[in-house]
Amino acid sequence: MSEDLKTRVVELEQQVQNYERLLRQANDKLLQLASDLASDLDWALKLQKKLVPTEIPAIKGFEFSSKFTPGTRFGGDYFDIFEHDDRWKFGLFISSCSGYTVSSALMGLLIKFSTQVEAKKGLQPHELLSQLAQDLTPGFKEGDRASLFYAVVDRKTLDLHYCSAGMISVYRQEAGQEAIDFLEPVTAELTTGFKSQFSTRTVSLHPGDRLVICTPGLLSPGQTRENAWGAENLIDAWRSASKKGVHELRNEILYKQQLFYHSQDPVRDQSLIVMEVQDRIIKLA
Repeated sequence: MSEDLKTRVVELEQQVQNYERLLRQANDKLLQLASDLASDLDWALKLQKKLVPTEIPAIKGFEFSSKFTPGTRFGGDYFDIFEHDDRWKFGLFISSCSGYTVSSALMGLLIKFSTQVEAKKGLQPHELLSQLAQDLTPGFKEGDRASLFYAVVDRKTLDLHYCSAGMISVYRQEAGQEAIDFLEPVTAELTTGFKSQFSTRTVSLHPGDRLVICTPGLLSPGQTRENAWGAENLIDAWRSASKKGVHELRNEILYKQQLFYHSQDPVRDQSLIVMEVQDRIIKLA
């Protein structure tokens, strides 16, 4: 072998060694990054589980059943049901975000608002969502999204005043009726550059009426559109348990969805709330 060829072989061997060293360094950095991300996601998931209520307050004249199931890959759901200073009214808030980053930002806003809760509870639904959108969307990055639903129920009149943005699905069945109606969202979901105007809509409820409210993860939890458990499946499950109580109805919906996916863990967070109007309240103690 000529000296020139030997020299070239040595140079190539050194280059290979350098490449291997750089690859090991890059691999170590990737492993550390993966570990850090896993730690961050685990922390965010734990925080989210803590913030999503496990018990719904007892609100006279209404019955609720709820379930939150965390996703294996994507998180971002939050909901709460709370009474107002005006004891004739209560609020229902539910949100779904594109991931823990957006969800954490939204939760941070909600926590910040907790010190101003008396003032916020007096806002109309469109005013609250407008304030959230104004504070939340400037920090959005490309691909960040958020869907919001906020309703205020007057227990004297049984009027439900609501505002919604995006993909929170809300269905209503009037007492004694077969039809199940979809409450259309007021605006599209929040994204970068969101400019839509909010407004409050009103639905008159009656004793025996039911609402089913769910986040996008329940109807399309990361699977393809061709193989997704959707609105028609939810309505079929509802009708199969329409004469049962709210807890049985909630369980039937979740059972049918899990059966469809062979009990696979959901890819995305899932939240489901079932509400039934029991009676008109004439007098509060």
